[in-house]
Amino acid sequence: MYVFLQNNIIIVVLIPMRSHSYSIKKLSSMGSDSVNTDSLHFDNKHWRSEIRFFKDEILTFEKLLREVSGKYTDVERKKEVEMFQNRFIAMSQESESLMDAVELHEKNLATISRGRSSKIAKGDPFLKEHEGLEEKETSLRADFSIVRQQYRKWLAHWM
Repeated sequence: MYVFLQNNIIIVVLIPMRSHSYSIKKLSSMGSDSVNTDSLHFDNKHWRSEIRFFKDEILTFEKLLREVSGKYTDVERKKEVEMFQNRFIAMSQESESLMDAVELHEKNLATISRGRSSKIAKGDPFLKEHEGLEEKETSLRADFSIVRQQYRKWLAHWM
């Protein structure tokens, strides 16, 4: 959790935590020859929640960035503001792209779940796709954490 004081208003930012300790790769390598679709549904729900959080936090970051931009007009500050704006735009686009992929994946999972048992075999291409989405979400979360930390440090200096 992060707390900011801005214009005598306390802003609290909650950071989502990973709710389960096993990735699908770990689960599928633990001796079972299949993965339960409920686990995949849970992952998709969790990823969508985290992506929505990232998008909301980017909006907050952009608002604070506009405030700093309005206060400081020197060239160096403007370059720093532009650098963060570009990073937020890129992260927002990456978040949106991942959200679209996860939502499509969830629709396909719902179709699969209706059409067969609640298990998906280890070698199934759908599970490979799920693992790829898991890697992208993990990477986005790590990148977001780094940018958040850099931005908070920069913002604390200039607010």
